[in-house]
Amino acid sequence: MLSIALTPACRKIAFKLDIVDRPGGRKEHRNITPLLGGLSVYLAGTGALLLVIFVIESGIVSGCQVEFSSLGLVFLGAAVLFVTGLWDDCIKEKAGLAFYYKLLGQLIAAGFAMVVMARPEMEKIFSGEADYRSYLYALFFILWMLTSINSFNYSDNINGLMGGLAVISLLTSIVYLGHIFDSRFIVLGFAVMGGILGFLPFNFPRARIFIGDAGSMFIGFWIGIILWPLTEGFLAADKVLMGIDNLLPPFLVLGVPFFDACFVLFVRAREGRPIYLGDNQHLSHRLIRCGFSQAEAALILWGLGLILAGIGALALDSIFYLRYLAFGIGLVFMLLVTFAIVRAERRELVRNGSRGV
Repeated sequence: MLSIALTPACRKIAFKLDIVDRPGGRKEHRNITPLLGGLSVYLAGTGALLLVIFVIESGIVSGCQVEFSSLGLVFLGAAVLFVTGLWDDCIKEKAGLAFYYKLLGQLIAAGFAMVVMARPEMEKIFSGEADYRSYLYALFFILWMLTSINSFNYSDNINGLMGGLAVISLLTSIVYLGHIFDSRFIVLGFAVMGGILGFLPFNFPRARIFIGDAGSMFIGFWIGIILWPLTEGFLAADKVLMGIDNLLPPFLVLGVPFFDACFVLFVRAREGRPIYLGDNQHLSHRLIRCGFSQAEAALILWGLGLILAGIGALALDSIFYLRYLAFGIGLVFMLLVTFAIVRAERRELVRNGSRGV
């Protein structure tokens, strides 16, 4: 409700302050579009969480044991990342924020979150009692957060795509967080998802406002945080292969954003282009070149996201070797889909070329 109410106001503010995205170059949109959608999602999600905290601490709901005070540094990290993205959105029409400043903001945000989410390992490191597992755990947490943040940032390339994929990931996470009774992250998941759902009608199928880097990185950050408890058992000494299988279901839940990010990075590296520069080689753009509309491309990729999240959900309840099998099935499935899309795109380009289009 907050997001529905705030998004039109953010749209007006964006036009007034000229924080807009103008068409041209590789951009698909034809009209000048405001960029402050991320502000409404941030304010709505944060406002909902503050309301929940007030209700709990005031005793309005008796017997509620949800506790958020230990997550203070995580909220600070989310704020740092939001400000970094907002800065980029505000200067996008001039030159945009250099990639290393965005990466620095992401690293700072992930570092704040790591202090909380990897507290036992961090305590060992600071006390000098850590072994290689503690350092590896901390390193992987940073890489995990960067992966989640940038996967959803990259997937914000056509109307509604990123928001729909984020809702799919959050819903899957919430269902399985219920199995481990982590109420804090369930509430966080609902708050972020509510902010996205209130924004989506203004962004899909026709975009009256874009979510911008502020919104996409903020959402990717929280999805990384909310999914992390599902990796419990990773690097545990008593687990087979150090519990690496516990990482695989969350990667499947990330699904299309994760695979698409890996795909475009591979294409850029193979062609010798900087991996941080945007392009129109995403699966969504290729589907459009196959003849689908933006809305149809988004719906197809939402469907693929549901399939991968479903495989990931099955893997969460499976023993370790079945998790590897599920991840392999998901990977092969997406490789076959990508191969089919690329072939269809090439056929369509050849056909249009033969017609002189």
